[in-house]
Amino acid sequence: MSGSNDRGRYAARFPGGQRSPANANPGRAIGAVFLAWLIFIGIDFLFHASILRLLWDDPVPAFLEPQTLFERIPFGYGSFLVLVILVFHLLTRIHGRLPEPGAALTFGLFFGGLFSLNHFLALYSFVAIPAKHLGIFSLVYFLELTVVSWLLAALLSGITVGRILGTVGALILLLAGGVAIQNL
Repeated sequence: MSGSNDRGRYAARFPGGQRSPANANPGRAIGAVFLAWLIFIGIDFLFHASILRLLWDDPVPAFLEPQTLFERIPFGYGSFLVLVILVFHLLTRIHGRLPEPGAALTFGLFFGGLFSLNHFLALYSFVAIPAKHLGIFSLVYFLELTVVSWLLAALLSGITVGRILGTVGALILLLAGGVAIQNL
Protein backbone atom coordinates (compact mmCIF):
# COMPACT_ATOMS: atom_id res chain seq x y z
CA MET A 1 0.00 0.00 0.00
CA SER A 2 1.84 3.06 -1.19
CA GLY A 3 -0.08 6.23 -1.54
CA SER A 4 -0.38 9.63 0.03
CA ASN A 5 -1.36 7.99 3.32
CA ASP A 6 1.93 6.04 3.26
CA ARG A 7 3.92 9.21 2.59
CA GLY A 8 2.19 10.98 5.46
CA ARG A 9 3.10 8.20 7.84
CA TYR A 10 6.79 8.49 6.95
CA ALA A 11 6.77 12.27 6.85
CA ALA A 12 6.34 12.27 10.62
CA ARG A 13 9.43 10.12 11.05
CA PHE A 14 11.80 11.23 8.31
CA PRO A 15 12.44 14.79 7.15
CA GLY A 16 11.00 15.52 3.74
CA GLY A 17 8.73 12.47 3.95
CA GLN A 18 11.48 10.21 2.61
CA ARG A 19 11.83 6.65 3.70
CA SER A 20 15.02 5.53 5.36
CA PRO A 21 17.27 4.00 2.68
CA ALA A 22 17.65 0.93 4.91
CA ASN A 23 13.89 0.44 4.81
CA ALA A 24 13.73 1.15 1.09
CA ASN A 25 16.25 -1.62 0.39
CA PRO A 26 15.54 -4.62 2.63
CA GLY A 27 18.28 -6.71 0.98
CA ARG A 28 20.91 -4.16 1.98
CA ALA A 29 19.57 -4.06 5.53
CA ILE A 30 19.50 -7.85 5.85
CA GLY A 31 23.01 -8.14 4.40
CA ALA A 32 24.37 -5.48 6.74
CA VAL A 33 22.76 -7.09 9.79
CA PHE A 34 24.08 -10.52 8.78
CA LEU A 35 27.65 -9.30 8.24
CA ALA A 36 27.60 -7.26 11.47
CA TRP A 37 26.36 -10.35 13.31
CA LEU A 38 29.27 -12.38 11.94
CA ILE A 39 31.73 -9.76 13.20
CA PHE A 40 29.99 -9.77 16.60
CA ILE A 41 30.52 -13.55 16.73
CA GLY A 42 34.15 -13.15 15.64
CA ILE A 43 34.91 -10.58 18.35
CA ASP A 44 33.20 -12.74 20.95
CA PHE A 45 35.18 -15.80 19.87
CA LEU A 46 38.47 -13.88 19.97
CA PHE A 47 37.82 -12.75 23.53
CA HIS A 48 35.93 -15.59 25.18
CA ALA A 49 37.49 -18.58 23.44
CA SER A 50 41.05 -17.30 23.60
CA ILE A 51 42.05 -14.04 25.31
CA LEU A 52 39.72 -14.58 28.31
CA ARG A 53 39.81 -18.38 28.24
CA LEU A 54 41.43 -18.57 31.68
CA LEU A 55 38.49 -16.68 33.23
CA TRP A 56 36.23 -19.53 32.18
CA ASP A 57 38.51 -21.97 34.03
CA ASP A 58 38.02 -20.13 37.34
CA PRO A 59 35.91 -22.07 39.85
CA VAL A 60 32.74 -19.99 39.57
CA PRO A 61 29.67 -21.96 40.73
CA ALA A 62 27.39 -20.07 38.32
CA PHE A 63 29.34 -21.28 35.26
CA LEU A 64 28.04 -24.39 33.54
CA GLU A 65 30.28 -27.35 32.82
CA PRO A 66 32.43 -26.86 29.69
CA GLN A 67 30.45 -29.38 27.61
CA THR A 68 27.14 -27.72 28.48
CA LEU A 69 28.61 -24.28 27.73
CA PHE A 70 29.76 -25.56 24.34
CA GLU A 71 26.33 -27.02 23.58
CA ARG A 72 24.65 -23.69 24.39
CA ILE A 73 26.87 -21.55 22.15
CA PRO A 74 24.13 -21.28 19.48
CA PHE A 75 21.84 -19.62 22.04
CA GLY A 76 24.51 -17.02 22.75
CA TYR A 77 25.00 -16.40 19.03
CA GLY A 78 21.24 -16.06 18.66
CA SER A 79 21.25 -13.41 21.37
CA PHE A 80 23.93 -11.53 19.40
CA LEU A 81 21.65 -11.50 16.36
CA VAL A 82 18.87 -10.01 18.49
CA LEU A 83 21.27 -7.28 19.69
CA VAL A 84 22.44 -6.51 16.14
CA ILE A 85 18.81 -6.19 15.01
CA LEU A 86 18.13 -3.86 17.97
CA VAL A 87 21.17 -1.71 17.12
CA PHE A 88 20.10 -1.59 13.46
CA HIS A 89 16.57 -0.57 14.43
CA LEU A 90 17.73 2.17 16.81
CA LEU A 91 20.32 3.53 14.36
CA THR A 92 17.84 3.83 11.51
CA ARG A 93 15.15 5.31 13.75
CA ILE A 94 17.19 7.76 15.83
CA HIS A 95 19.13 9.19 12.89
CA GLY A 96 16.23 9.10 10.44
CA ARG A 97 18.41 8.65 7.41
CA LEU A 98 21.34 6.32 7.39
CA PRO A 99 23.83 7.45 9.99
CA GLU A 100 27.31 8.47 9.05
CA PRO A 101 29.91 6.06 10.48
CA GLY A 102 31.08 8.78 12.91
CA ALA A 103 27.56 9.29 14.23
CA ALA A 104 27.12 5.53 14.47
CA LEU A 105 30.38 5.26 16.42
CA THR A 106 29.11 7.88 18.88
CA PHE A 107 25.82 5.98 19.13
CA GLY A 108 27.74 2.73 19.68
CA LEU A 109 29.83 4.23 22.46
CA PHE A 110 26.70 5.58 24.17
CA PHE A 111 24.44 2.55 23.65
CA GLY A 112 27.28 0.08 24.27
CA GLY A 113 28.18 1.87 27.49
CA LEU A 114 24.61 1.92 28.77
CA PHE A 115 23.91 -1.66 27.74
CA SER A 116 27.16 -2.92 29.29
CA LEU A 117 26.56 -1.05 32.53
CA ASN A 118 23.02 -2.44 32.65
CA HIS A 119 24.37 -5.94 31.95
CA PHE A 120 26.87 -5.64 34.81
CA LEU A 121 24.44 -4.19 37.35
CA ALA A 122 21.60 -6.56 36.53
CA LEU A 123 23.69 -9.72 36.70
CA TYR A 124 25.62 -8.56 39.77
CA SER A 125 22.32 -8.11 41.60
CA PHE A 126 21.26 -11.77 41.35
CA VAL A 127 23.95 -14.04 39.86
CA ALA A 128 26.89 -15.49 41.80
CA ILE A 129 29.59 -14.38 39.38
CA PRO A 130 32.52 -12.32 40.71
CA ALA A 131 32.44 -8.61 39.85
CA LYS A 132 35.80 -8.99 38.04
CA HIS A 133 34.29 -11.50 35.61
CA LEU A 134 31.12 -9.47 35.08
CA GLY A 135 33.15 -6.32 34.50
CA ILE A 136 35.33 -7.97 31.88
CA PHE A 137 32.35 -9.60 30.16
CA SER A 138 30.55 -6.24 30.13
CA LEU A 139 33.60 -4.54 28.60
CA VAL A 140 33.56 -7.11 25.80
CA TYR A 141 29.87 -6.31 25.18
CA PHE A 142 30.79 -2.62 25.07
CA LEU A 143 33.45 -3.27 22.44
CA GLU A 144 31.19 -5.55 20.39
CA LEU A 145 28.27 -3.11 20.36
CA THR A 146 30.49 -0.15 19.50
CA VAL A 147 32.13 -1.98 16.58
CA VAL A 148 28.79 -3.34 15.32
CA SER A 149 27.20 0.13 15.41
CA TRP A 150 29.98 1.60 13.30
CA LEU A 151 30.05 -1.40 10.95
CA LEU A 152 26.29 -1.27 10.35
CA ALA A 153 26.54 2.37 9.25
CA ALA A 154 29.48 1.58 6.97
CA LEU A 155 27.68 -1.40 5.42
CA LEU A 156 24.32 0.33 5.11
CA SER A 157 25.86 3.19 3.16
CA GLY A 158 26.45 0.72 0.35
CA ILE A 159 27.29 -2.94 0.46
CA THR A 160 29.91 -3.59 -2.17
CA VAL A 161 31.92 -6.68 -2.95
CA GLY A 162 34.91 -4.97 -1.35
CA ARG A 163 33.05 -4.31 1.89
CA ILE A 164 31.75 -7.86 1.99
CA LEU A 165 35.24 -9.25 1.39
CA GLY A 166 36.67 -6.85 3.97
CA THR A 167 34.12 -7.94 6.55
CA VAL A 168 34.66 -11.63 5.82
CA GLY A 169 38.43 -11.05 5.94
CA ALA A 170 38.06 -9.36 9.34
CA LEU A 171 36.00 -12.32 10.55
CA ILE A 172 38.66 -14.77 9.36
CA LEU A 173 41.36 -12.74 11.13
CA LEU A 174 39.33 -12.66 14.36
CA LEU A 175 38.77 -16.43 14.25
CA ALA A 176 42.37 -17.19 13.24
CA GLY A 177 43.65 -14.88 15.97
CA GLY A 178 41.46 -16.65 18.49
CA VAL A 179 42.69 -20.09 17.42
CA ALA A 180 46.32 -18.89 17.45
CA ILE A 181 45.95 -17.52 20.98
CA GLN A 182 44.32 -20.76 22.12
CA ASN A 183 47.38 -22.66 20.96
CA LEU A 184 49.99 -20.49 22.67
